[in-house]
Amino acid sequence: MDYDKLTREEIVNMCQTLWQKNADLEKNIELYSEQLKKNQQKMYGKSSEKSSLVLQNEMDLFDEADTLANEDEQEEAVNIAEHIDEKLELVMIPAQQKLIIHRIPLYACRSCQKKDKGTVSKDAGPVTLFPKSPVSASLVSFLMDMKYSKGVPIYRIEQSMKQEGILFPRHTYARWMIDSSDRYLEKVYTYMHERLLEEDIIFADETHHDVFTDGEKGRQLKQTYIWMFRTGVAAEKNIVLYVHKGGRSEKIATEFLKDNHGYLQSNDYAG
Repeated sequence: MDYDKLTREEIVNMCQTLWQKNADLEKNIELYSEQLKKNQQKMYGKSSEKSSLVLQNEMDLFDEADTLANEDEQEEAVNIAEHIDEKLELVMIPAQQKLIIHRIPLYACRSCQKKDKGTVSKDAGPVTLFPKSPVSASLVSFLMDMKYSKGVPIYRIEQSMKQEGILFPRHTYARWMIDSSDRYLEKVYTYMHERLLEEDIIFADETHHDVFTDGEKGRQLKQTYIWMFRTGVAAEKNIVLYVHKGGRSEKIATEFLKDNHGYLQSNDYAG
């Protein structure tokens, strides 16, 4: 640019522009210097904070400077409903144990007292699995799932329950599962067995299963067999039943299917 050819008015305008830019630069320098002093005080002074906070303040410094330099170009952010950013987080909620106390009202009969009859009665209260037992259906379901679905030994279940403050011995857990099966699940098993026998085609197979037995030589591991009987893929209801009689003789299948008049498909084991 040839400054000799500039008019007086152009020179004045140029000077005003340069003065304004210089003022803006001095303002930013003052802002940076003040923020730098604050960060040095926080980092090296007596009331120093964690470096993460200092780094955050440094980022705020540049954000504030950018805002001042571009405040004329800033626009208010708006929420765009059709664009949603999702972040997945898998949360594990531990199991909870609760002791529920049911308070059952008692009633006294004054007129019965005079007739030497029973004077105290009470409501039936909530229905439980077993009278005078604290076990619930949810607890038995938990024990059966741990023992038979996940294969956790009873002694480990006992240890896990003790860590939660539940101090029943392992034989109590075993008794609850056995009694629940005898009283409730056997009826379901019987009903499913009856429906299975109505099928035209039944599939069966057996596999070995090791169990502990108590004998004259103490506790020993013995090989036994579990049978499986089930419906086919074309059946209306999917039914799978297991039978544990110890052996793999054909008599087990014959006895279990004696009321069925259809076909049995199995492997080529003679039995």
